[in-house]
Amino acid sequence: MSYAFRLSVVLGLCASAFAENVVFPPDSGVVDLTQAPYGAKGDGQTDCTAAIQRALDELNCQNRILWLPDGTYLVSNTLKWGGTNNANNQKRTILQGQSEAGVIVRLKDACAGFGDPARPKPVIWTGTLPAQRFRNAVRNLTIDVGKGNPGANGMHFYANNQGAVRNVTIRTGDAGNIGLDLAMGDQGPCLIKDLKVIGFETGIFTKHGTASITFANITLEGQKKVGFLNLGQCIFVENLSSRNAVTALSSPDKSGVVYLVNAGLAGTGGAADVPALQNGAFFFARNVKTTGYRHALESKPEKAEAATVEGDIEEFSSHPPQALFPNDGKSLALEIRPTPEVPWDDPQDWIAPVAFGGKPDDEGDDTQALQQALDAGKPTVYLPNGSWKLSGDLRIRGAVRRFVGCEARFKGEGRILIEDGEAPVLAFERIEMNYTRIGVEVNTARTVVFANTTLALGLKARGATLFFDDVCGYPFEFVKCRVWARQLNPEGSEGPRVLNDGGT
Repeated sequence: MSYAFRLSVVLGLCASAFAENVVFPPDSGVVDLTQAPYGAKGDGQTDCTAAIQRALDELNCQNRILWLPDGTYLVSNTLKWGGTNNANNQKRTILQGQSEAGVIVRLKDACAGFGDPARPKPVIWTGTLPAQRFRNAVRNLTIDVGKGNPGANGMHFYANNQGAVRNVTIRTGDAGNIGLDLAMGDQGPCLIKDLKVIGFETGIFTKHGTASITFANITLEGQKKVGFLNLGQCIFVENLSSRNAVTALSSPDKSGVVYLVNAGLAGTGGAADVPALQNGAFFFARNVKTTGYRHALESKPEKAEAATVEGDIEEFSSHPPQALFPNDGKSLALEIRPTPEVPWDDPQDWIAPVAFGGKPDDEGDDTQALQQALDAGKPTVYLPNGSWKLSGDLRIRGAVRRFVGCEARFKGEGRILIEDGEAPVLAFERIEMNYTRIGVEVNTARTVVFANTTLALGLKARGATLFFDDVCGYPFEFVKCRVWARQLNPEGSEGPRVLNDGGT
């Protein structure tokens, strides 16, 4: 069994195993696109383009989750965020499947408009310039470009500050141009996590270097030109598994920046004549296993020494480090711990502040109702979509192991205090707190996962173990904490954005 295959099996087991039946309570504000007025049919025969596009037109920029239950949804044209080229509409939209394997958005075979690789056309398109595609996401589904569509791109994804592609497979029956196209200018910061791309000329394409993109648990297979092509972007790639007859990752542009940590790259067929990795600028790699390639890495940067690396890569840097103290030229090789998974509870085990008189989108104070929901003994507390007003301290404690916003917003001012509880891991996710006076404090030694969330006044934590997956906020203060961050965007302008006091 090849290393790349073994790595992909491990990643498959650890990649959001609990997220394969993502369902929500009926009053969550999540929009089921198979219900009226949209009526998409997941029978694999009915053209669902108009039904899904209507929802994207009518519910754009509202922090709404557009949900598809398991089924095959046939489409014949690009599904576009906002429906128009008005950039104000192309944000705060989440397309969510019930499961990655069960929800398939499939392009019709030999579909008109998708036949010319010189004029590629995506199945899903989430926006264009400027860099205001806040909170866009595509989650838990498969995009299939069908057969006879050589000009098809699986998805053109665009997000800024906070936004993600998570638990997604992009595949082609026989031909296709690009699997995941991230080459729009001003792309990022955003997170691409638990992604599989099967087939296509190019698996993933990144370009420009305005911000950055974080990748974790990426599987590439069967590309014809290159697995991952980077032209000038700053990319961070963790856990890359590739099985290809072509170069797995190429970053030939003189302005590209690549950090690659933990990879298994298996070359097949013609891979014996090409390197597994190519670099034309800055490249850092650690713990990379390769088989079947001519070289592990060919590095030809413009302002540093050329290098060829054979075999496995323990650690490589295309440029010497700059340091304030003597060192051996190597990284600290700190532990990279995967983000803990919290079970996705059955909706019967969820509770909302609505049960205690809370109501979104009004001027009433929801603090008491929120606290009663948190103390009701249920493992998942949820905020139905809308705005919830907080005016005091809110304590997350007791039996709660997931506090999920269904993309809801907080307004007002106060504090959210995360305290000791029964669950060893607490997930805090899918909440927007922009433009509020609400701070978050972690006053517990247990593990807390913040995901797909914006924090208006940042976060203060003492003695905790913290994980950040796709989080934007400012400032962050960590006192004797252990912190792992995958796409943490400290968006702010005054003082230190991140303060680490005695932690790692």
